[in-house]
Amino acid sequence: MTTNTAATTTTPSSTTTPASTSAAAQASRDKIKIASGTPVFFYVDLTTRFLKDQETVELSALGNAIATVVSISEILKNQGIATIKKVHTTTMEISERKVTKAKIEITVAKTPDFFKIIEQRDAAKAAAAAQKKAEAPAQPTAASSTTAAPTTTNNAPATTAAPATVSV
Repeated sequence: MTTNTAATTTTPSSTTTPASTSAAAQASRDKIKIASGTPVFFYVDLTTRFLKDQETVELSALGNAIATVVSISEILKNQGIATIKKVHTTTMEISERKVTKAKIEITVAKTPDFFKIIEQRDAAKAAAAAQKKAEAPAQPTAASSTTAAPTTTNNAPATTAAPATVSV
């Protein structure tokens, strides 16, 4: 049972016919269900990949994951990758446990500059990786690693430290 903030509606179960199977498969490709335990930037990257093929993506979350889905959509908006098209909140009753949970659905759409921003971001990542590789110290070769390193020994007599005294 789904309870909307404005009205209560019950969604009946429906049978999937072969004609509607492709529509159902298409609908599942543009929806991402967010879990609270997964890192935020995993979903930012996932949504970006979905937006390369889709015009819009629906992000949805229950309960504690609501803050995560809001953060994801704000990050995408601030990066200029997506705009927020729709925000829908409801409450759901989970019948097995008789628990009511909040649910949010945020629909994001790619911006007109989406592909330009992604291209710039990918070029910056490639340049940073090349710079990091150039700055990395050279790895020793097999020939140079066979020489023995000089060893040092300390022939000085061992000294013992006096016990520390504590005055109160």
